[in-house]
Amino acid sequence: MKSSIHNPARSEPAAAGHVPALDGVRGVAILLVLLIHFSMDTLFLSPAGVLYSRFAFAGWIGVDLFFVLSGFLITGILLDAKGDDHRRGADPHYFRNFYARRTLRIFPLYYGSLAFLFIILPRIRPFTHPDLRRIAEHQAWLWLYATNILIFVKQEWFLMSNWFVLNPFWSLAVEEHFYLLWPLVVFLLPRKWLFRLCLATLPACLVLRYATASLWPPYLNTALLTPCRIDSLCFGGLLALLVRSHGATLPALRRAAPSLAAVSFLPLVFLFSQADGTKMTPADFWIQVVGHSLLALCFGFLVLAAATSPPRHPLVRFLSIPFLRSCGKYSYAMYVLHSIFLPWYARFFPVDLYWQILGHQLPAVWLHLAFSTAATFALGWLSWHLYEKHFLKLKRFFIPRRTVLVDDGAPVAVLLPTTGL
Repeated sequence: MKSSIHNPARSEPAAAGHVPALDGVRGVAILLVLLIHFSMDTLFLSPAGVLYSRFAFAGWIGVDLFFVLSGFLITGILLDAKGDDHRRGADPHYFRNFYARRTLRIFPLYYGSLAFLFIILPRIRPFTHPDLRRIAEHQAWLWLYATNILIFVKQEWFLMSNWFVLNPFWSLAVEEHFYLLWPLVVFLLPRKWLFRLCLATLPACLVLRYATASLWPPYLNTALLTPCRIDSLCFGGLLALLVRSHGATLPALRRAAPSLAAVSFLPLVFLFSQADGTKMTPADFWIQVVGHSLLALCFGFLVLAAATSPPRHPLVRFLSIPFLRSCGKYSYAMYVLHSIFLPWYARFFPVDLYWQILGHQLPAVWLHLAFSTAATFALGWLSWHLYEKHFLKLKRFFIPRRTVLVDDGAPVAVLLPTTGL
């Protein structure tokens, strides 16, 4: 009796547990996000500065990379827990283990941050500023993981003040919506139907983004709503299915992955060169409509190559750079905390002061970027070691059942539970 899981002689690294290169992918994603957030408040005057601003503005694509990677990893975890469609290798506590482990990974820092900002901080320094009062009055949206919906309703980056900024929490809301619903979808659907569903989200989201961007021109409509962004997460899930499938499709796709990623990204280079990021130019419109689809494909193929290529592959070697892997390890805390402390970086690492010292604006911005990134990394390191990892120790009570690979009716290997998330 043949197993529905491929022969371990051909097994791919991504199916077998933690893949170090994917930490590097997560590290690249967080550095892209920091690039835009630590550069976008500067009005550049020189041609070189304007060129850099266009490059830095593209850092928002780091969120798309996070989405694809999350879809790939989460779907892989769920597929391994589900086993052979609820038969061989199935985890009897499929839902309990997944939700408990996600809760331990995400909620302590997220809700701990909200508790500090809205329960402790007002008692230390009352919220007298209108911006702070406005955010506090709408804090329920944050507690309910509905930040993206709030910003959509207000049609502006609403959660901003001189003390803290919470607008980037919109992407955490999108991912949480995915975490809530996707386990049930994976549990209920056979793999062939799950594959078809993941594939169908690509054209469906493309049409949905076109409709929303046409009916409601502000680009926030297409950028923030969960239904408009689910294709990136689902394309990652589709690749997780492919990694655990039969046949010659995966090796051929893996060999072609770098080329496919490049072909997917080339149209974006043209669109980014024409967009200004502030007005609804045709290029901005098509970036929001088609750009997210192209990024899903580009980043999906890069994640596939990173997850399945041998250690000596140039991409894997690059993603295995210790700094990138460390950024990936602390990326969740870096994302949450850099958002909160964003206004303070401008005070602690002032671009204008560096400009006076160096005599040039662009190097001053780079110095601000370097110091702010280092501070964010330090905050992430402290958060992990002093706070987060103590909650993560409780994951040992929710370890998914090991998956046994079977070939011709005989057990041939055991896959340990996926870790690192």
